[in-house]
Amino acid sequence: NINNDEIGALINELLQESAKRNLPCMGIVQMVYYTQEFSYENMDMEAMVVVTQDGESIRTLPGGTFVSVTHRGHYDGLHFAYEALTAWMAQHHEYKLNGVPMDRYLNSPHTVSPENLETMVLFPVTKN
Repeated sequence: NINNDEIGALINELLQESAKRNLPCMGIVQMVYYTQEFSYENMDMEAMVVVTQDGESIRTLPGGTFVSVTHRGHYDGLHFAYEALTAWMAQHHEYKLNGVPMDRYLNSPHTVSPENLETMVLFPVTKN
């Protein structure tokens, strides 16, 4: 478990490990959250990066149906994307959550300004 302030370091460690193993990254980093309740201080999560080849400890996530929204702006506002998806789910009872939520970081704070950051939030779902 980590706190919110440690996410950047976790991602950097993941990217360094990928480079060390000669696993070229495609640029998309994602976080999967395993806790039911969000907490800035204590999150059970996993950082992942898309790589271009197989290797040791590489796994493929299962596909499926997702509802998603793309948040544009600083990460501090990411909770608005979660609130939008939660509200949408509350209005569309034919969809049920079928797994854990994830964030996909579509660009990097190292290459774009905070107001141009793009993060996709995905909820895996099944349709009744």
